[in-house]
Amino acid sequence: MKCAVIESPGVLKIEEREIPKAKGKNVLIKVGICGICGTDLHIFKGGMKTKYPYSPGHEYTGIIVGKGEDVTDIDVGERVAVNPNYHCGRCDYCISGRTNHCENRKNTGIKSNGGMAEYVSVHRELVYRIDDLDLKTAVFTEPLSCVLHMIKESSIKKDEQIVIIGGGTMGLLNLIVCKRYFSGEIILSEPVKSKRNLASELGADFICDPKITSLSDLVWSKFKCGADIVFDNVGNSSTIKQAYNSLGKKRRLIISGLISNETAVLPIPLQDMVMKETEIKGIFLNPGTFQEALNISREIASDLKTLVTNEFDLTQIQEAFSSSSKEDSIKTIIRIS
Repeated sequence: MKCAVIESPGVLKIEEREIPKAKGKNVLIKVGICGICGTDLHIFKGGMKTKYPYSPGHEYTGIIVGKGEDVTDIDVGERVAVNPNYHCGRCDYCISGRTNHCENRKNTGIKSNGGMAEYVSVHRELVYRIDDLDLKTAVFTEPLSCVLHMIKESSIKKDEQIVIIGGGTMGLLNLIVCKRYFSGEIILSEPVKSKRNLASELGADFICDPKITSLSDLVWSKFKCGADIVFDNVGNSSTIKQAYNSLGKKRRLIISGLISNETAVLPIPLQDMVMKETEIKGIFLNPGTFQEALNISREIASDLKTLVTNEFDLTQIQEAFSSSSKEDSIKTIIRIS
């Protein structure tokens, strides 16, 4: 089978490998669609620590074509999406419900067995039926499940005033969900014009170009008491500072952007934070939200399709990563089969 491999930073190729086996509690999936995530790009460029060679692809859908002898509750031929995060269920974190911090967590498509391949073998627990949902729409389930975790952790209430920093996949998913289910006013900040335009089409009430306008000045001109919640989907010191300055008192800053610069720090004055009673949360992965993301995908399918900016075949992997790195790219997907 064909399989994409990042051999070292900046070196990406297609290899021929044997089709993996589905034994025990594993199922064999013929991959249909795989999305390129920001994490894949960070690792491709050498911006995050990992072990090479690296097998990318953790946002993928496909069809079950084989299963191990211990799998009895799902059948060959079923169409599925894959949650790449496997937790052991035994450690203290798992027992207390914090499965995203599992001491024995394994991530398919992060270290090995990635979805940018014609076939993958994964544990049955990671596989979710998508039924009549098309593979292209269902490929958003993994990033959407992370966004749902972010939103849940924010304790968002109906009609709260929201700021979203970043108009990439995560920021726009954040916008779609907040606008549809919580309906408060939303300001979205994004430096790329095409992304700002799409954010406006998807329901953002106010748009900020941070290269021209101070986000915090815009927020305080539109929201009398500042923002109730700021969702930062970028994760660098500059955007965090903008986010903090946009918040009202006793409000929440939610940070989900993976920071490729591991030395980055929070540029926040501690005494001011204490006096304002600001709540700051970092958000990681998608504990318990994958099935909910699938359910919501059916309701927002038309919006999800607008986020796909480019499609490539697996043999065009070089072009796909190059395209995904461009500033106006939102979601690049790879057609495997």
